[in-house]
Amino acid sequence: MRTNRWACPQRAAKLLQRHAAARVIWEDKLRTTQKPQGRTATQRAPCRYYAIPLQLGYKATSKLGPLYGFGQIRVISSKDIIFGPGDGLHTGMNAEIVIAWPRLLDGRIRLQLVIDAIITSRKDGVAEARILAYDFRTRGPAKAGAGTKRSAVVSHMP
Repeated sequence: MRTNRWACPQRAAKLLQRHAAARVIWEDKLRTTQKPQGRTATQRAPCRYYAIPLQLGYKATSKLGPLYGFGQIRVISSKDIIFGPGDGLHTGMNAEIVIAWPRLLDGRIRLQLVIDAIITSRKDGVAEARILAYDFRTRGPAKAGAGTKRSAVVSHMP
């Protein structure tokens, strides 16, 4: 017949002490050969670019005041956006880019994507910007007179 090793309190205390002591020694001397998880500082996740041809409006700030314009996305990723025409934009300008998002929230609420970015380059009317922050905001209902996509984007710019 087997006896329960926890039946005697003194024996249970000794076993718990031995177990705790063994764990402390083991933790101090633990070595692994497993490679580090995640990426090092020199490794970056692959950046995916998407060609989504949506209309956009932008407001850029410069020393001379705000600059407003229209354009169309050429390529967008989680960190960069390339759009044209970027006439009047210069490297280093801060821009707020507003995109009328095509999908509806809950099937009925119109959205817009608002991106805070800094213009990193401009060539031949095409601007590239580094995305600093973004968020989705709700848009008002579509106006009956807003027949073009351009007027729909601009009517909701801050």
